[in-house]
Amino acid sequence: MIFAGVTGLKKVDFLIRPLAKLFAEKLGLPRELENVKTREKVRIFDVEKKIVALSRLQDIIHFLEITDMERKQEIWEKAFSEIINEIENMEEKGGKVAFVSMHFMYYRGVPFSLVNIRLLEILKPDIIITLDDDCYHRWEWIRRREVERPAATYLRLKEVLFWSLVEKTIVDMISRKLNIDSLLMAIKHPIETFYELLSSKKPIIYFSHPMTRIYEAPDDERRDMFNEINDVKRKIEEKAVILEPATIDDRAIIRAFERKDKGEVIIRKSDRWPLSTDKGPYPINLRIDEVEELLVRDKYNKTLIDHYVRLRDYSYIDKCDALIAYRPTYRGGSRGISEEVSYARIKGKACWGIIPPQDPQLEGHPLEGNITPVSMNELIKCLDELQRKSLGIYIE
Repeated sequence: MIFAGVTGLKKVDFLIRPLAKLFAEKLGLPRELENVKTREKVRIFDVEKKIVALSRLQDIIHFLEITDMERKQEIWEKAFSEIINEIENMEEKGGKVAFVSMHFMYYRGVPFSLVNIRLLEILKPDIIITLDDDCYHRWEWIRRREVERPAATYLRLKEVLFWSLVEKTIVDMISRKLNIDSLLMAIKHPIETFYELLSSKKPIIYFSHPMTRIYEAPDDERRDMFNEINDVKRKIEEKAVILEPATIDDRAIIRAFERKDKGEVIIRKSDRWPLSTDKGPYPINLRIDEVEELLVRDKYNKTLIDHYVRLRDYSYIDKCDALIAYRPTYRGGSRGISEEVSYARIKGKACWGIIPPQDPQLEGHPLEGNITPVSMNELIKCLDELQRKSLGIYIE
């Protein structure tokens, strides 16, 4: 399987290595990935590290600085071909799981790709997962890397966001061409969610719930809602794989911008939807002019963040087997949940809603007729009967 994603994700450290260790454990192998027995069955292949090794350069930045594009292409293809050979040798000896980490799009002043579709077709991965994260966290990791290892790299927030969009677009085009499953997924999903996605037959659920309305609530009520939603998620996760929209919360930028002080926009952990998987870093000092670029409204009154949130959430819905809307009428309901439910219905997905007595009921509400209200017990029964129809990759 391939894990794509741009710079600033720290995808090997935060996801791929812990996930590989979990797969090894589930296969009854030592978690140490360098263990001989484990290495025969579970391995990580890093395209960028292979490039650096083959080119004998100091790091990937020096590779990207090569002005001869044909030379760069040649090195990339040699690196990827070696990885293909290593994976084939591993499979011949009974290997189970190979993780490939790579960029589909590089950025050095301008975006460019070195991906050879023919080589990808030879590899024929079971799935390509394009990882993503809050754009301010990617921006901050890139900034911190530049402080530690100066490489004349500076990306504006808008460039960081667009880079992710281009990466996703390239992956989508190639996966359709080669008929390979693909999925955009936030790296802040729990490791166990990735494992269940790839190794189980549990159905995939898009978990729609209030976010903006919760931030409008008093502090005590907001904390209660955070805990309540987490409790519901834990119950659903026993029966299904959850794609959680709050695993990317770029609207934290807006919350920080609204209280800007002395020309600074500072994102604190309290600005972001709370997640146990949030490794930070915080605080993050952003430039106001860069934030303002993201908040310019178009003729539809939408910001770039609005458009990206919709693109990501709808891509989740495309891959899910059903949508669960938790408290969709809370504080009168939200436009976001209504749009997600409408899109899910257009895509032929089952839509269930949990609406407690204290919330407005569906009668006369715009969601009436689009959501089937259920109790938690009824929902569990529905999930027991639901079968996964997409992403049919089951590693045993």
